[in-house]
Amino acid sequence: MSYEASLKHKRDAENVFNSAKKSGEALGHAKGLAEGKAKGLAEGKAKGLAEGLAEGERRKAVETAKAFKEMGLPTADIAKGTGLSVEEIENSKVLYGKSSFFYIKKVTGNNCSN
Repeated sequence: MSYEASLKHKRDAENVFNSAKKSGEALGHAKGLAEGKAKGLAEGKAKGLAEGLAEGERRKAVETAKAFKEMGLPTADIAKGTGLSVEEIENSKVLYGKSSFFYIKKVTGNNCSN
């Protein structure tokens, strides 16, 4: 084999290797992005579900507290039965029929934007 043919063979082999390397890197990058996106979506769904469940539990506690208040139960017993604090129950417009569930969040400083 002549020197020129040997050099051409070497360059061809290098080009094939570099092309395969670039193709593999692109494939790995695309796979990494897809896996990262899937993981991010799963974590986002889990967080959203947890926040939604917590908000639902809180709304139920407020509804229960309102019903207990209407039944004439003492505030301490309402707090014990619902998990709300005495302060939340005493200061809440929810239990006095003037506002909505979100008033308790405002009074206590709780919000869904954590």
